[in-house]
Amino acid sequence: MTAFTSVNTVTTPLTINCNSVTTYNGDPNETTKITFSYQNNLLWATQVNNTASTQTLSADASAGPVILRAGAKVTLQNVGSAFSILFTGSIVDSGSETPFNGTNIGTFSLS
Repeated sequence: MTAFTSVNTVTTPLTINCNSVTTYNGDPNETTKITFSYQNNLLWATQVNNTASTQTLSADASAGPVILRAGAKVTLQNVGSAFSILFTGSIVDSGSETPFNGTNIGTFSLS
């Protein structure tokens, strides 16, 4: 997996049909928005910051051949003068399930 960076946004392909987009707005609270989607069909949109550093998906979310399983979570982790957004959970794509455990879906430098 290769993440592509543009300004403060990182797009990460996770499966054939599913990607995440992680956007940091540059604020001191490290507020970061994360979306998971299938061909611009939203599966999950959430936000983390340094006071609410983990968000968990409460129910399965599906679009087309993609299912993002309940219990998936995103976590903000500080790393020196930067921070990373980590994804843990399972994505079913066209019947094949792929597990993720602390996969980095975006790293940003602190302003």
